[in-house]
Amino acid sequence: MSNPLARENQNERAASASTLAISDLVDQDLTSSLALLHLLEKEQEALQERDHEHLRELLEEKTSLLNTLDAGSVQRAEILRELQQPNDQYAWESLIDAMGDADLKDHWQSLKDTIAQCQQLNEINGKIIARSQQTVQSLMQLLRGQDAQQNLYTASGRTNHTGNRNSSAIQA
Repeated sequence: MSNPLARENQNERAASASTLAISDLVDQDLTSSLALLHLLEKEQEALQERDHEHLRELLEEKTSLLNTLDAGSVQRAEILRELQQPNDQYAWESLIDAMGDADLKDHWQSLKDTIAQCQQLNEINGKIIARSQQTVQSLMQLLRGQDAQQNLYTASGRTNHTGNRNSSAIQA
């Protein structure tokens, strides 16, 4: 015969272990996302200072952190799969709510907030990069003796490049 009290204790230990594993996973992702946020701030400074050597170093660190966060995402998906739940934010948050751990809920919310800040900062850094590329392209056109080309649309919706080619700057 099976002892109901022993089964209940076993279930409680399993639930406690699951809560601990999920809590550790969220904490690891929170730590990684905070490091990524700090790194993105350093990246922004390096972009503004045009410190390309430092940018290369930051890119390596950023790749490592993103791989770590991706691994956490895979682990969350595996947990949901084992529980036969869909792999989405709603299922994960329902699981966290069902655990009833206030600290875990707070850490999950902090993780979501930090990831949102990372996304916002990454978009800003992307705009800085795009602006720098436009500046370099304009300078290259000037060095080639070209006026900055303006893309205008014709009545048919095609682009009409305007601008004068002046090769005298190259010949000088």
